[in-house]
Amino acid sequence: LLKMVRTTLSLSFVEARDLFPKDANGLADPYCYLYNLPDVKSRLKTNTVYKSLNPSWNETFEFEVDPSDPDSELKIEMWDFDRWASHDFMGQVRIPAYTLTEKASLDQWFDLTQRPGKKEQVSGKIHLVVQNKDLQQGTEEINLTQARQRDRRFIDIVPSDVLSSLSPAERKRQEILFEFINTESQYVKDIHILLDSFLKDIKEQHILSNIEIESLFSNIEAILPLNEALCTALDSRQSVNPVISKIGDILLQHFPNFRLYSVYCSNQSFATEFAEELKVKNAAFSAFVDQPRPECRNLNLQGFLVKPLQRLCKYPLLLRELLKETPNGHEDFADLDKACELIKTIVEEANERTRQIESLKKL
Repeated sequence: LLKMVRTTLSLSFVEARDLFPKDANGLADPYCYLYNLPDVKSRLKTNTVYKSLNPSWNETFEFEVDPSDPDSELKIEMWDFDRWASHDFMGQVRIPAYTLTEKASLDQWFDLTQRPGKKEQVSGKIHLVVQNKDLQQGTEEINLTQARQRDRRFIDIVPSDVLSSLSPAERKRQEILFEFINTESQYVKDIHILLDSFLKDIKEQHILSNIEIESLFSNIEAILPLNEALCTALDSRQSVNPVISKIGDILLQHFPNFRLYSVYCSNQSFATEFAEELKVKNAAFSAFVDQPRPECRNLNLQGFLVKPLQRLCKYPLLLRELLKETPNGHEDFADLDKACELIKTIVEEANERTRQIESLKKL
């Protein structure tokens, strides 16, 4: 199977505001659980803040997530402590893991919600800070303009009158569309960094043989034009109107070419191990990859080599979320559904190729 690199996150419980009173004194004794789903046993707990509807915790927990797992999400539950009776539910927040792995940090207030199928008295919001430990240090080297470009949101580019005219459901749909296009653009930039800051110099300086280069970089040079073409088509449509009616037709045009990814992804696990071997036996290579590169945001060579695998695995997740927010009768629904099935098939084909190669290695 395609093996995703697990991402290390830290989550800080900062504070909560305007909670629903649960005790006879008109207050509550709130504490929180953090679940790293789908592992239901991975429960972490904050301290209890007594007699407060506006508690502060300032507690941080660190853990790993697998962004390729569609069921991977963070679930935060808030409860009211009661010494003599059952504890009372005060609200929850659920955050899909894949939305957290391409940002260095997320500092946000989240509304507390009821559990599905439950009628519970819930109010207030909680302030959470999530940091991607794998990207955090490198972000400090990015200037403010770059940070704004990378972390910009749909609401930042749409006029307020247009934004107010959208229904909550359509606004959510547009936010997912924007994330799809924005992350695609960032991905193309990252592959350019892999080629320009690593592969090009390795070739010019004759640090590795042609066989070693092919073993490490596989067919990445053939993959880049595919995503550049997709990115150009998406950007062109967005430039006409930031409120996008459809992208399914574009995806159906470009996704069939993405079968080239199976070659790269089936080699990725070997490439990661091979890079470590080269660092041990090739001093010139070790010195080269350890050189500081501000454009790399503190990511090493292996961090860029895994980018295509991460991106391929993320397409089905993004499209699944987009389909959830696209009504059946919408002009884009049929094409999106076909595109989602197509990219899932391509991922399965890459998985099968990986299985075959791993089986051959065992012979």
